[in-house]
Amino acid sequence: MRLRTVVPAPEPSPEPSGRLVIDSSYCRLSPHLGARKVAVSVDGLPWRFAWGRTPIDLPAGRHLVEIEVEGGRNGWGHVADAVPVAAGHTVEVFYRAPALPRLAGSLGPARQRTAGFPVCVALLALGGLAVLALLVAALVLLVG
Repeated sequence: MRLRTVVPAPEPSPEPSGRLVIDSSYCRLSPHLGARKVAVSVDGLPWRFAWGRTPIDLPAGRHLVEIEVEGGRNGWGHVADAVPVAAGHTVEVFYRAPALPRLAGSLGPARQRTAGFPVCVALLALGGLAVLALLVAALVLLVG
């Protein structure tokens, strides 16, 4: 009986790919977000990442990128956009979580502003004034 030589099948050529880098950040007025992860979904495939720069290798083409802060009710800072990734290239997008819940996050090709920042500053200022007023009222009652 003759032995046959088995020739391995040629490997398919690798699909052209590129790299998507997501740079995620949050406002210092919302420090509690630092304890949470960033939930990222690319074309329906979910991931969890820490804040900062995260590279993802993807096949060339347009990809639906969805990002939000994990663990928030109703998706704190949810945003979705189609991002084109060219073969052999790196595409960088910047995600910025909003300062307040129920607001959309920001996603784009450059550093993003914090949605809800002026309202958050106003609420903190009003809270500070209320505490100051209570302290003054308590001091007046103690002295008087």
